[in-house]
Amino acid sequence: MAAEHFFLELEPPEERLRNAPHVVIVGGGFAGVQACKALAQADVRITLIDKRNFNLFQPLLYQVATGLVAPGDVATPLRQLVGKQRNVQVLLGEVTGLDAKKQQINFSEKVLTYDHLVLATGSGSTYFGHEEWRTFAPPMKILEHAQEIRRRLLMAMEQAEQTPDTAARKFLQTVVIVGGGATGCEMAGATSELMRNAMRREFKQVNPDDSRVIVIDPGDRLLRAMPESLSASAQKTLESLGVETLFKGRVQSMQPGEVTVGTPDGDQTIQ
Repeated sequence: MAAEHFFLELEPPEERLRNAPHVVIVGGGFAGVQACKALAQADVRITLIDKRNFNLFQPLLYQVATGLVAPGDVATPLRQLVGKQRNVQVLLGEVTGLDAKKQQINFSEKVLTYDHLVLATGSGSTYFGHEEWRTFAPPMKILEHAQEIRRRLLMAMEQAEQTPDTAARKFLQTVVIVGGGATGCEMAGATSELMRNAMRREFKQVNPDDSRVIVIDPGDRLLRAMPESLSASAQKTLESLGVETLFKGRVQSMQPGEVTVGTPDGDQTIQ
């Protein structure tokens, strides 16, 4: 049976705003927080809704995944960012429905009316019709993704530490990253640094030089959205860290421990 929704009547943050237009902002990421701040001096009532009560600094998720920073270092409470703004209220909840004609949204079994609506929910990772790949290759959009990637990296090294077979250890020390954009490059460099240097003292049976980090990209260079000079610099830096690159490659299939990549020279399987 569907949950019954009830209307939520919010008291205005200030009495002078009782009849002011109500702006609902869905999403407490960069865009949502900036929208709040941009309306700081406006005579409007703002309600900021997010299913998490913190703002996540996504550009540093790769550092959480590789243990360079703690999760709390990239998560700032929303109320700390906008709570002192006199025309803002922050609510924790997940939006599940929208009626544009009635100007209402449903969230956490409640109904909230608005005069103006800002949808700033961000984007997700696409698997181009292969959602089954998500199990083998987690995205990196939220804190839990970064923590899961770190868990997998550490567990692979723990298994390698107890594996006598050299080929099996090399298999466990191989990491494939799909996408040579900014996040892919940062993740590749940090992962290689982690496996080749940071873990050298902690895992006595593992040869750090057997670690492989491979970046696959469908283009002909890293950081295609940026000037070629930056691409060349990134390529040189990653090579110095032992990172391999495979350009003009598109993932054709994926299964546990194996990725097949289509290239102009034919399919390649990486294990």
